[in-house]
Amino acid sequence: MHISFDKIRFKNFLSSGNVFTEIKLNKNKNTLIIGKNGNGKSLLIEAICFALFNKPYRNINKPQLVNSVNGKNMVVELYFSIGDDKFIIKRGMKPVIFEIIRNGTLVNQDADSRDYQEYFESSIIKLRHKSFTQTSIMGTASFVPFMQLTANNRRLFMEDLLSQQIFTTMNTLQKAKQTEIKTSLSELETEIKILVEKIALHQNFMNKIESDKGIQISDIQNKISLLEAENVTHEASISELQKTISELEKGLPNVDATKSKLEKLNKYEAKITNNKSQLEKTLRFFSSNDQCPTCKQDITLEFKSNAIAESNNGLSELENEFVLLNEYLEKYNSELNRALSIQKEISLKEREIYSHQSDINSNSRNIIQLEKELNKISSDDTLSISENEFTQLKQDHSTKIKEREDINKKKERMENILILLKDDGIKAQITRKYIPIINKSVNSFLEKMNFYVNFNLDEQFNETIKSRHRDIFSYESFSEGEKMRLNLALVFTWRAISKKRSSTTSNLLFFDEIMDSSLDYDGIDTFFKMIDDLGHETNVFVISHKTDMIDKFSNIIKVEKVKNFSKWTQQ
Repeated sequence: MHISFDKIRFKNFLSSGNVFTEIKLNKNKNTLIIGKNGNGKSLLIEAICFALFNKPYRNINKPQLVNSVNGKNMVVELYFSIGDDKFIIKRGMKPVIFEIIRNGTLVNQDADSRDYQEYFESSIIKLRHKSFTQTSIMGTASFVPFMQLTANNRRLFMEDLLSQQIFTTMNTLQKAKQTEIKTSLSELETEIKILVEKIALHQNFMNKIESDKGIQISDIQNKISLLEAENVTHEASISELQKTISELEKGLPNVDATKSKLEKLNKYEAKITNNKSQLEKTLRFFSSNDQCPTCKQDITLEFKSNAIAESNNGLSELENEFVLLNEYLEKYNSELNRALSIQKEISLKEREIYSHQSDINSNSRNIIQLEKELNKISSDDTLSISENEFTQLKQDHSTKIKEREDINKKKERMENILILLKDDGIKAQITRKYIPIINKSVNSFLEKMNFYVNFNLDEQFNETIKSRHRDIFSYESFSEGEKMRLNLALVFTWRAISKKRSSTTSNLLFFDEIMDSSLDYDGIDTFFKMIDDLGHETNVFVISHKTDMIDKFSNIIKVEKVKNFSKWTQQ
């Protein structure tokens, strides 16, 4: 499936202003985006990632995508086509916007935004964020090359690349069906068990009819009498418990009022504690100073004595208040504890009532069942009717046994299918088929870039890199330029494999400042030869602050800052 991105419009996105900027995405085979650092050259990548996946390309918070000057009305509109269908995805913040328009009609938005996004990724573009960035974007700032992905992310990406998601989906669906089958089997086993029990009971029932109906009736009546007597005992216990609860509730203090009083007393305690602290501070001051530290005047002995006396008197009064306060606190805390204890006792009694009531309900159900059985025995039904019912039960049992056999066969087929859908099943066979093709492609691209190493992925997507002399290297042991060549080879390989597999591909390929640091002149020349070979369905965008390669591009876009906003100019 090929996605052709036609154009993108955005406003109030990052450094863009309140007027829509529109960029054609499929007009030119290759486009150079130039500008100084900080002017917003990479804004285009961020806008496309946000529109498609509701997340930025770089590791930044989503709210930061809204232009900080205008602070609202951020909108991105991405236009693309898949086959004969034309799509527009509109996404924005402040206010939040998320719309998918197919051939001029808004796609149903009944589901919440996460389900709507999942539908968009799985059913429309059939592409995940990780797969899109690995096959369409390569840069120095936020680009995480395949070689630095975790093992799990490598596996997820390769599943997308080799169109193996269908097997994961099928595996999930089959597991759900397997769960349904297990549930059906469990329910069927219960039904069979019940039928067996019913058959046995019915057989006994017919035997009793033949032997002594009177003994059965007497036995059932005795059981009913015992259950009714138990219920009388339970009801008496409930009545006593209710009386006890009533008495306890009469002596139950007002918990809320007590808590309110304790709260006021605690506040008062804090207040007098603060007053005590102030008086102690005053006492320490006059006890330690004969002169005012501020105005340097002497403090008279009389004034000092009066101040000390007043402080001591105040402290004495506060001590008395503390004693009285503690008495009240002890009183109300005791009252609160008593109330909580009574509430706990009431709760225990209520649980006992619930237990007795449950027993009554259970006995009542049993009485009803016994009475039904008694009525049936006492009725004028003939033994032949019971025999007919017995025959029907046996037929039902046979039918259920046959259903169980059929479901077990279905379960066995399902288990065989699940074995095929495991990671070491069909997916492993597909991976085994494509790993040599991938390795051959990567090494071919590396050779084109004059990087003579032997690169190999195994079936778990772990790499081995050897030189001509069979020395083993790790990715981190290479220079930045060598790493860039290897990353380029992988990106070109992913796109080639996607095309070969008829997986989801797009016309976009971004290179963010890869020629500004890591690639030498020979590497840059090789790079241009490789993108020339990509074909007419690929639109390459190269982001750079270098201007000495303008003649190699069919289209130039200059990005500059004008009054704090990014301005995109076609040259």
